[in-house]
Amino acid sequence: MNNNLNSPGQSKTRRGKNSGSDAIWNVLTIVMLLGSACLVLYFVNIIQHPASPLNPLPPPTDLPTFTLEPSATVYTLATATSILTPTKTVKPTGVPFTATISYLDSSVFLGKSCDSLLVGGQVQDAGNNPVVGMIVKLGGGVPGKIYNAPDVKLTGIAPAYGPSGFEFNLGIAPVASNNTLWIQLYDQVGSPLSSQVFLQTFKDCKKNVIDVRFQQK
Repeated sequence: MNNNLNSPGQSKTRRGKNSGSDAIWNVLTIVMLLGSACLVLYFVNIIQHPASPLNPLPPPTDLPTFTLEPSATVYTLATATSILTPTKTVKPTGVPFTATISYLDSSVFLGKSCDSLLVGGQVQDAGNNPVVGMIVKLGGGVPGKIYNAPDVKLTGIAPAYGPSGFEFNLGIAPVASNNTLWIQLYDQVGSPLSSQVFLQTFKDCKKNVIDVRFQQK
């Protein structure tokens, strides 16, 4: 009799082992299928709802906001000779403003010492109400201070002159000059609202503040 022949008991034992192994693999296969299905549902949920708390990298909710600000105007350089020579006045557009000039002592008006030449003032409409946010340009020059490009200020930044006040500090001691320094009022889009107003300056501490009042007609 052949000893290699399996007995019925041995066949049953082997079939029992194979059945147990097949059951384990079946369970693992089901687990893998369920895991794959869960992953697919997870990624579909993130794609459709990126702000979901399940997303480890949610998109930012508070996006930064940006405010447009007026850009700087490009000016060409000019020589001292051309600056000190009165230029042709730009014709005003819209409702023009007129300017009234007076001279003040900074120690009395502003409580400042007489160490700087100042140009300041304010802007009022036809009803004498302050006009804030207008553009004021100071150009030309005086001995010791030449503007290659006009200095620019907004009305309302120097309340010492009034609610719509503005101020230019030339950074030099009072000096005498004759109509080589000018000032002009513009609206918020850069259109002139007044003529170029030429200013006379004095080497006098009692007149070191040039007060310019723009008044709507």
